[in-house]
Amino acid sequence: MSKRQKLTVFCLCFLSLTINVFAKDYYAFGKKVKLTPSKKGCIVKFEKIFKLEPILESSESDVAISRIDDRTIYVRNLDDSSQFIEDVKDDQSITSVYPIYTLDDGFELGMTNEILVKFKKNVSENELNALKERLELTAIQKTSFYEILTTPKKNHVLDIVNSLEESGLVDYAHANFLVAVQQQNFIPNDEYFARQFSLHNTGQVINEHAGTADADIDAPEAWGLTTGSEEITVAVIDEGVSLNHPDLPRRRLVVIDGCNFADGNPNDPSPKRDGNHGNACAGLVAAEQNNGIGISGVAPNCKIMPIRIPFGRNIPLSKYVNAIDFAWQNGADVISNSWAFRTTIEIPSISRAINRAINRGRQGKGCVVLFSAGNTANHASNNRGRVLTPANVPGVITVGASDRNDFQANYSPTSRLIDVVAPSHRAYATQIRNESFEVWSIDIPGARGKNPGKTSPHRNEIRPNSGSNPLSYTARFGGTSASCPIVAGVAALILSVDAQLTQRQVFQMITSTADKVKPNENRYINGRSSKVGFGRVNAFAAVQKAMRIDTNVDAVPQEAEISETTVEVQEPYIFSGERLLSILNVLSRDGRFGYSIASDYKLNQKIYGKYYTSPLETAEYLLSQEKVSYRLENVKGRPYLFISAEPSTIDAVAASDSQTRENVAVDVYYGTNRNRLNGGYGNQLSSLDMGVCRVSIPKAHKLGVIERPSIFRFEFRENIDKHFILKSVQPLNDASFINGIRSRTREALIYIHGFNVSFQEGVFTTAQVGWDLGFDGTLIMFSWPSNGRVLNYDSDAKDAKESIDEFVTFLSKIKKEGNFTAINIIAHSMGNRVMTNGFVSLLENDQISQPITNNIILAAPDMNVDTFKNEVLPKFQGASKRVTLYASSNDKALRISRSPIYNNTSRLGLGGASIFVARGIDTIDASNVSTTFSGHSYFSNSKNVIIDMRMILRDKSPQQRRVLHQNYLRKSKQGVIYWAFKN
Repeated sequence: MSKRQKLTVFCLCFLSLTINVFAKDYYAFGKKVKLTPSKKGCIVKFEKIFKLEPILESSESDVAISRIDDRTIYVRNLDDSSQFIEDVKDDQSITSVYPIYTLDDGFELGMTNEILVKFKKNVSENELNALKERLELTAIQKTSFYEILTTPKKNHVLDIVNSLEESGLVDYAHANFLVAVQQQNFIPNDEYFARQFSLHNTGQVINEHAGTADADIDAPEAWGLTTGSEEITVAVIDEGVSLNHPDLPRRRLVVIDGCNFADGNPNDPSPKRDGNHGNACAGLVAAEQNNGIGISGVAPNCKIMPIRIPFGRNIPLSKYVNAIDFAWQNGADVISNSWAFRTTIEIPSISRAINRAINRGRQGKGCVVLFSAGNTANHASNNRGRVLTPANVPGVITVGASDRNDFQANYSPTSRLIDVVAPSHRAYATQIRNESFEVWSIDIPGARGKNPGKTSPHRNEIRPNSGSNPLSYTARFGGTSASCPIVAGVAALILSVDAQLTQRQVFQMITSTADKVKPNENRYINGRSSKVGFGRVNAFAAVQKAMRIDTNVDAVPQEAEISETTVEVQEPYIFSGERLLSILNVLSRDGRFGYSIASDYKLNQKIYGKYYTSPLETAEYLLSQEKVSYRLENVKGRPYLFISAEPSTIDAVAASDSQTRENVAVDVYYGTNRNRLNGGYGNQLSSLDMGVCRVSIPKAHKLGVIERPSIFRFEFRENIDKHFILKSVQPLNDASFINGIRSRTREALIYIHGFNVSFQEGVFTTAQVGWDLGFDGTLIMFSWPSNGRVLNYDSDAKDAKESIDEFVTFLSKIKKEGNFTAINIIAHSMGNRVMTNGFVSLLENDQISQPITNNIILAAPDMNVDTFKNEVLPKFQGASKRVTLYASSNDKALRISRSPIYNNTSRLGLGGASIFVARGIDTIDASNVSTTFSGHSYFSNSKNVIIDMRMILRDKSPQQRRVLHQNYLRKSKQGVIYWAFKN
């Protein structure tokens, strides 16, 4: 009986279901999202609580069944999900059965008959009941934020949710999807992981030697994206891998008859005697993760193909040729080799075997072949070393070693053949006193191997000697032999996210994303150093790049028709390959934008030079608009980036930079506790007042500038074509204010000004920042009674404290009654005291749902660091989906505010060496940006910061874009990653 029949027998009777297994759509805030059914898996929900054991007993081993809850199971490894659904659709014990669906980016969604829905507030109870009755919906859960409804058996759940969306009565409606959530920056619980400085360097001390934080491959960050796939196999050609290791068990190995080319049983790749070298390599590639014991491999979900070769003298060369051919012919994706011949002369038979793996492996996509460079140098004695054969064969990835402090390892050869390095031990004990092996990996279980080993411990050496199976692990590994499998693990992670990549593409991803460590010592020429190659490998950046590439670029026809709406140029702007690579990654807002590497590129734009000072800014603005499309095509053999836009969208570029075609009027809604004056507001405390201002922005407006009359330009009165003008200030009652902000858009940007700001100045800044950000939403300001004078600092501080309650009232009203799907806040200077303490008050009193906002931007915050860290931050967690801090060491205003005159306390907005970092906050050091004399208003007048804020407001992953943007430096402090603008 087949597996489908057995499952059908278990599912006894069934009501008729009309399950459509073709592609479906659902709505996400008005936009259609395509869902494609998978043939391999289904979600089955039963009418009643069931026991899983009878199902497991009735299914064959190749059908995997796992319990989701007491009524739902996940059935995997099916031949055809549509046939399975057809087989069981008449079983009355089942409530729903649906295939697994995938989004365009590969993310998988399961579903049952449950719907997650939020009805609009203005929908009456009678309308709701009538709708539910017509669609036969049953409520099973209701909260103040959503309802969960079940659909009838006869209808597809996606047809029902689309009917709800199209009714206009819901804020959102979609299936109660079953999703996979993974931790970001994942730190596993493996017993010795804290010793694995190559993967995660926190500055930890190994054998009395301290490392440098972040001198690692960023493995935890990469694991937030993938831990590898069991579909990817790494061949380790070495002196054998144990078949019974607790941290690399038999089920993780691909053992194929004939894999032993050394002595003994030809089908058994186990190491002999104390030969642990192959084990140590394999453990670094793919040891089990998060199992509470031992270590973690770089790609812990990938598989290992052990291939044993002999080490020693007088061995036939054919054994090594056969081993390499065996790997690629038996399905290896990556081939890791930490061995060499003690010569630099090329050996033709070995080179040809490697070429076959690179060109014919993986069904023509090519195996990724890596070799350790060798440990031939002794830089302490001025011996540069040499790269040994076969690491010098063209096409292989030649791996050198860096140390725990990001310097070239003492034994790693200096050569232009080095492609990348990975962290290993610093030096051999015979080279530098008190140095020794310090890379932790797996060992032959039991007394054999390197632990305890036959040599005495090195001075202050710490070895695995406690916990679970300590003799199954070793701390005595290192050299380029350790670096090579680390990079092999990175290659496996890359292929895990895109198995269609070619060998050459993987090579380019690894080398182009490597960190350029120690540039003064390593002297990179054209991006490459003879000491460390392209740099220290970065697993996180490489995997990110793999998730973005479009491998079908070359499939575009060589000749391309350019439509009338394509944005063209008279004089194309030419970029270097590296420059455009950075641009294309920055522009890949949706993660699917592709690129192809070539000698040069052309960015075709009609509007470059007319409105923007650089093509990048033009492209960034255009691609942020919904009516813009873009594509990369081969035109006469060269990749072109085409940006297509409607004329109205192109004209709208004027809104964000150097010159607008017409003056523009912008509405700024406000809340203030200033005293009302005729035509405006003063600087005295009062009750909360609300209203709307209209601001005219001149056609001569430039990014980052609030143009006002200046006597230095002989301007004595306002000119609507040259200056910001406050055209009206209109107070509104509560109802009119709420109706006004509701009639606008679904997204709001709230600005809270700082010290020494008048009401009018706050309105102008709100309009300018919103306009320069290209923010297509409702602009709102909260203005507290700053005196607008530099000498009133203490008075302003008191007024800021007195304004917290009014801000809480104002924000609560916007959140509860504004009907916004997204609220973003920018607080500047002392305004951060008002904002942060207001949020703490809201969260402590549970007055409002969390998170309150989508984005909070702390711009040059004039707050005591210790107060924020100890009193605000612990209560501030959960206030927003994302919190970003901008700080600068050149902020003269904050330097003054921390002086003895003002209690001599450090400020949160100061950058440089004292910059504040914390998990959950994106910190940006803006010390290098150009700004005004005081250096305090860079958030509104620095082009770099404005572009960064655009990314924050428009992008779901600004961190990833900063990684790929050439304008940032990625830094670490206290184990926390932060960012700094370059000079």
